[in-house]
Amino acid sequence: INARSGVDARTKTQELCLRLGAMAQRLGAGAKLPTVLDLCRELGVSKITVARALDILEEQGVLVRRHGVGIFVSPSVEPRPTFKIILLCDASLLHKADHSPFWRALIEKIHQRSAQANEFLTLHFVSENQNNDLWRGPILQGFHNGQFDGVLGVHLLRGVTEWLEQAGLPAVHYASYGAFFVQVATDDMVCQGVRELWNRGCRRVGIWSAVAPYTTLTHEYLTEKQPVFESLERQGTPVEYSNVENNTDLLKNPQRMTTKTQSEQGFETAMKVFSRPKSRWPDGVFVAEDSTCRGALTAFQKLGIEVGRDVLVASHINKGSDVLLGHEDDLILVEVDPGEIVQAMFDMLETLMRGETPAQAYVPVYARLRP
Repeated sequence: INARSGVDARTKTQELCLRLGAMAQRLGAGAKLPTVLDLCRELGVSKITVARALDILEEQGVLVRRHGVGIFVSPSVEPRPTFKIILLCDASLLHKADHSPFWRALIEKIHQRSAQANEFLTLHFVSENQNNDLWRGPILQGFHNGQFDGVLGVHLLRGVTEWLEQAGLPAVHYASYGAFFVQVATDDMVCQGVRELWNRGCRRVGIWSAVAPYTTLTHEYLTEKQPVFESLERQGTPVEYSNVENNTDLLKNPQRMTTKTQSEQGFETAMKVFSRPKSRWPDGVFVAEDSTCRGALTAFQKLGIEVGRDVLVASHINKGSDVLLGHEDDLILVEVDPGEIVQAMFDMLETLMRGETPAQAYVPVYARLRP
């Protein structure tokens, strides 16, 4: 059921379409749904939202409304299989410093989505130092015994994703790479932020990013020859690579890791850039992570730099996040919705669990400029 057709993916209507669609598949063809008033009470939504969702689902052939009789599941709707899914996450999300609240929000959205679809979900954390036999054997056995049907992988190390692929387990990943994965279209997010800065008169635009285990932007997009710079040039908003601060110098050690948090990196980047002669200051900055932006804002306050007067700042932000609380009105925000990431992951995984091949191995999720 494509519950997103004809409705913005970020609205309550889309969420209700998912819930009503799942309800229809649980009840089966010809079954009668609760009344509109009962749906409003049970699901905590307004009559207008219910009416919009019913219009969409009726147009898609999922539901049929009979005036004066009720709302029924269409005869063409087949019962939905009840999938059993493992959510496999890297254990670093539990204990490493400065992990963004995004990860908690993402996991919560995954739980909500599985509940709406009446799917069984179990959560497992995998440590890089953990004996592989402690988790690989039970997972493989559980799959062959029918105890679960597929895997959602979040922030997994390459060794784990490669093992899942070699074991033949249906798996879809986020912030880790496997045969099938979902990822934020970071190059597009950067282009949106830089374009808006240009639209507001900025011409010396900088791009700042932090390095962290879960950050893909640094390694893929902020090197001089990466496509994002070609895209910026084509859209008429070029950025000089000398104005890029990607903190990759922090990876010049045998471990290729840093203990500095994203906030610390943002703070130090802003202190470094705005301690230069004023003639070398950028007039606009796009910051690729909200936590990095938070650190930069602290540095601006220390330096006496006023956002909006001395520099315009555009930043990534996750929908529902309070990382930049109190600063939103001063910033240009390019928003990513964790709910859209989760929906894309489930769509792809359910295709795999049905024994089918997804139309594409990589599904991009696009950020939006917040009004």
